[in-house]
Amino acid sequence: MKSRMCCTVPTVSRTSGRPIAIGETTTGKTIVVVYERHREAGHTIVRPVTAYEVEER
Repeated sequence: MKSRMCCTVPTVSRTSGRPIAIGETTTGKTIVVVYERHREAGHTIVRPVTAYEVEER
């Protein structure tokens, strides 16, 4: 089974200013995904830029 994001909290990266999602995978790991949003032909497209695992606080 592949991991997937759930329970995300939207915020913005301090370094890039891009939006990020912080969430937990189905395997219990906490990850951060930095992404870009684009509008093309009336649709919103979300493209991941990078993702990394973080330790819980």
